[in-house]
Amino acid sequence: MAKHLNKFTANFMFMMNHGESSIPKINEGTKARYTELMEQWKPLETEGKRLIETAVPAFNKLASEKGIGVLFVK
Repeated sequence: MAKHLNKFTANFMFMMNHGESSIPKINEGTKARYTELMEQWKPLETEGKRLIETAVPAFNKLASEKGIGVLFVK
C-alpha cells in the first residue's frame, strides 16, 4: 500500500504544482486529472479510516494484553 500511496501523493502534488505556478494553468486536462486522482483517493481514504478505526484499536488491545506499548492516533 505504501508504494501506491507514495505514487498517488507524487501524482497529486504534480497536478497541484501545475496549477499553482506563477501563471496558473487550470485547464480541462488539469481538471480531468484532479477528478481521476480524487477517484483514486477514495479507496486509499477508506483503507486509512479502516486502519484507524479497526486495525489500530485491535493492535492496541493485543499489545496491551501482552504488556507492550500502544499506538496513539491524533
